[in-house]
Amino acid sequence: MLAAACAAALLVVAVLVLLFLSGRSGRKHDEIVLPESRPAQEQEDPPREEESVLTVTADNVQTVLQSMTRLSAFHQTFTVTRRSGTHTRTAVVDVWASGGRVRAESTDSFETRYLLTDGETVCIWYEGETPTAFSMQDGATYEDLAGLPTYEDIIRLPSAAIREGGFLADSQTGLDLVYVRALTDGAERQYWVSTDSGLLYRQTTTVDGTVVYEAEQTLLETFQKACAKRYGEDAALADAFRLPDGTDPFTSAS
Repeated sequence: MLAAACAAALLVVAVLVLLFLSGRSGRKHDEIVLPESRPAQEQEDPPREEESVLTVTADNVQTVLQSMTRLSAFHQTFTVTRRSGTHTRTAVVDVWASGGRVRAESTDSFETRYLLTDGETVCIWYEGETPTAFSMQDGATYEDLAGLPTYEDIIRLPSAAIREGGFLADSQTGLDLVYVRALTDGAERQYWVSTDSGLLYRQTTTVDGTVVYEAEQTLLETFQKACAKRYGEDAALADAFRLPDGTDPFTSAS
C-alpha cells in the first residue's frame, strides 16, 4: 500500500511538471515593436541672404539723387500752380527732350511761352512773336527757364538743409519715388523723383504753412533714344525742335 501511494504521488508530480513545461513552452512572448527607421530628412537649403536694399535717409538722399540717370528721350507734362495771397495762377508745361535738345511750352490763361535749347544756346519767344536767341548762362538749366523746379538744386544744398529723405511706393500711380524735404530761405521744399525715369514727379514749396508753388507730372511718354549725331530719331519728335518758321536753329550741331 505504501509503495502504491508513493507511486501515485510521483505520478501526480510528474503530470504537474509536464503541464508546467508545456504551458511555458506554448506561451508567446510579447514582442516589442520598434518604430520604423525614418529616412534622414534632407538638409534644407540654407536661407538665401536677402538682397541688400538701400535705405534712403536724409544723410544719403543727395548722393542717391546724384547717382540717378534720367531718360534721354521723353515728353513730360506738368501742371504748375503758383499762389500769392488770394491769387492763383495755373499753367500747363510740356517738355520734349532728346539727344541733348529740349523744347518747353508753358501755357496759362494769359499767354504761351516757348523755349528751345541745346544746352548752349536758347531761343525764347511768345505766341505770335519772333524768337530771340541768346547764350545759356553757366549753370542755367531748361527747368529754370521754363519755370520748373529741378532736383539738382537739392544736390547743391548744404547737408544741414536736408531734413528728411526716404523711399516711397505710390500705390495710386504705381511709381517708386525718392522723397526729400529741405528747409531753405524760410521755405519748406519737398521733392518726389521717379526711380524709373530719373525725372522729377512732383515738387511743392511751402511758406508759413501755405503751399505757394506746386508742380506735378500728369503725363510721361518715352521715346527711342536718339543717336549722338541725329536728333529726334523717333517720329514723334521729328518737328519738336524747330522754330515757328520751320527751321532748325541747331542744324550745325546735328
